[in-house]
Amino acid sequence: MTQIKLLAANIPALALTAVCLGLSIPTVASAESVAATLKQWGLIGTMAIDCAKPASGSNAYNSYIARPDASVYNARNYGSGNDPLNFSELEAANIEPSGAIVLRVTSSAKSRGTTQVMGSAGRFTDDSTKPREWTLTKGSDRRIRMMSNREVGGDYSVRDGKLVTNGAETPWYTSCN
Repeated sequence: MTQIKLLAANIPALALTAVCLGLSIPTVASAESVAATLKQWGLIGTMAIDCAKPASGSNAYNSYIARPDASVYNARNYGSGNDPLNFSELEAANIEPSGAIVLRVTSSAKSRGTTQVMGSAGRFTDDSTKPREWTLTKGSDRRIRMMSNREVGGDYSVRDGKLVTNGAETPWYTSCN
């Protein structure tokens, strides 16, 4: 009887502990929710700096494509078609209270390995085997700009909307859909 009273007295504490533990365990969005989050934010489709011009080194076309299984990938076209070395799988997507979207991506080019990229304003290390985190923002005119790009837990290649290597601002992209 004493054991039953102790168990009954501890049920609220056990329930609260279970809830707190459940809230503290990070979750990764399912492929379906990644596609839904990107669609909600307006990112599914193709965008470019100037949609009236063809894809080129200075006018890359970035496409966020949802597959039939609801997974999403990003393909970049620099004028020679969608290069298989220039696409990334989107693992997670989260819309921040500020309205920015944070994407966790992995490169398709895992065989590239680690590269040290130097520039007049700094350097960063790009390890194609590690996931990256991209933060995109949307302007009042609905154009999109990358504000940060970093290896998860590592170096930034874009910080505060500027390339780490030379300090140049990242361009604004317009939806071509």
